[in-house]
Amino acid sequence: MWFNRKPPLPLEGEPTIVSVESKPEYDFMVGDASGAYVPQAGLRRYVRRILFWKPATAIVIDDIETDAPRNLELRFHPPEKSTVRIDDLTPEGVTLDRSVIEGKDREGNPFPQYTVRMTANRAKWRHAVAISWPHEGADPAEVRLEAKGDQWRFQSGGHTATFDWKNGRLQLR
Repeated sequence: MWFNRKPPLPLEGEPTIVSVESKPEYDFMVGDASGAYVPQAGLRRYVRRILFWKPATAIVIDDIETDAPRNLELRFHPPEKSTVRIDDLTPEGVTLDRSVIEGKDREGNPFPQYTVRMTANRAKWRHAVAISWPHEGADPAEVRLEAKGDQWRFQSGGHTATFDWKNGRLQLR
């Protein structure tokens, strides 16, 4: 059968969607994944914000804090030979790797997957990634970040968004 139905995986944690805002020109979501990890992981905070500038650009803003410096890793899985553009906007102290990573599926069978992986060793990590893809024949958009203290300003294709780390708010112009 082409669809091998499986029962859901057991829920071990409690990640939450904190807020969602949808407008004609963008969507903005805030999620807290802290509760999805076991206490032994030492994770104190993992808040992910995703800005989707319609129709073809997303910015992922992560705020991660652990109890001590740890090897932290963020993964994205675009199709290997796609025209999806993934740019690390905060590369200082981050190792970037684009390769096929061997994994296993739910039955334990080999499951290789193309992965864009960003790693860092630290206790606090504020990180931003831009993901864009072609739309109506145009190349994927380039996103620029200007970080000034707690104010991060993203610009792309005539759009400007400023994220304020102090209050967690996003302003678009």
